[in-house]
Amino acid sequence: MKVWTKVEVAEGIDYYVTAEEDFKCSINIEAWEYYDEECDIDHENWKKYNEKWEVVAVVFAIVKEDKGEIRVQYEEDDYDAHKSNLLIQKAVKEGMELMREELDDYFSEVL
Repeated sequence: MKVWTKVEVAEGIDYYVTAEEDFKCSINIEAWEYYDEECDIDHENWKKYNEKWEVVAVVFAIVKEDKGEIRVQYEEDDYDAHKSNLLIQKAVKEGMELMREELDDYFSEVL
């Protein structure tokens, strides 16, 4: 099991066009095993510490038949560890708030 030192909501929301849903978007939750904010970009270890991240969860906002919902999909290999990790849960909560805002915006435009 990995120990994450930094977890955050990714920059940018992905939007999808599907036949099954009226509206669908998502945002990734990214985690770093090693992260050093003090490490300057010109430092030889910057790439090792700050560039290597993994997507540990994805938060989706979905509208189907005028019903909106938010879903969270955790990375399958470490599902239990990721679902119970407090850093990941904090970032997931932030992602859910962003997705809730997307749903609110969608419904305010449609209705």
